[in-house]
Amino acid sequence: MKRPYDLELEAKIRQMEFIDLSQLGIGIDGGPRVKHDLTIHLGLAVEEFKKMGSATSPQEMLELLLSTTKMVTQLTAVGEASQAQNPSSEKPTTLTVNADTLVSLLLFVVIRAQVRNLQARLIYIRHFIYIDDVENGEMGYALSTFEAVLAYLAMDSGGLRRASRRNKALWDATRNGKMDDLQNIMEPEPGRNMQDEDEEDEHLERHKWINTRNILSEILYSCVINRAILIWVWFEPCISL
Repeated sequence: MKRPYDLELEAKIRQMEFIDLSQLGIGIDGGPRVKHDLTIHLGLAVEEFKKMGSATSPQEMLELLLSTTKMVTQLTAVGEASQAQNPSSEKPTTLTVNADTLVSLLLFVVIRAQVRNLQARLIYIRHFIYIDDVENGEMGYALSTFEAVLAYLAMDSGGLRRASRRNKALWDATRNGKMDDLQNIMEPEPGRNMQDEDEEDEHLERHKWINTRNILSEILYSCVINRAILIWVWFEPCISL
């Protein structure tokens, strides 16, 4: 049986499926080509993370989380590949993957992968894996980052859901050639509120997408609260995935 916490999280993630990489606070130098290469590279990480949906042990889940995190952190190759294809540019366009950028990139991966029961899987890894020092080193870093991503998605993702809805409406209007709809989206009437279609976002009106420099500190603060909730709700002798 699914836990209400995972059901709510899955519903929110589904509402973000049309989010664009540029809306995650990631500074990408080099123009459309670098963004395209980055999206392709992240697609490989998405496919790797999707394997977690069929993983049956905490060890396997942690290995997939680690491999996904490593794929995301090796993004300097994206800029080098673009430089090789465009040698006339003045300097290579690389993406420095610091802690803030890693959270944003993993947000993109988790949203696109649409893996279910993520909260249950996180608790399953933390409490049932047979590794003594899971909280430290690269394993601890990957788990803490993953937990921060889930905390943000669960508690402070109203801005991303609104952006995703707007993207979907914009793409539909463009594809169907509805110029009136396209103009209304690009130049909304005064007082128009696209959030009216989703009443559950009302309590998130005051929140806005955080600047990249501040995203990790904000998410980690939420992460402390989130972990307390998870332990209270989820910690049982058995976890039903």
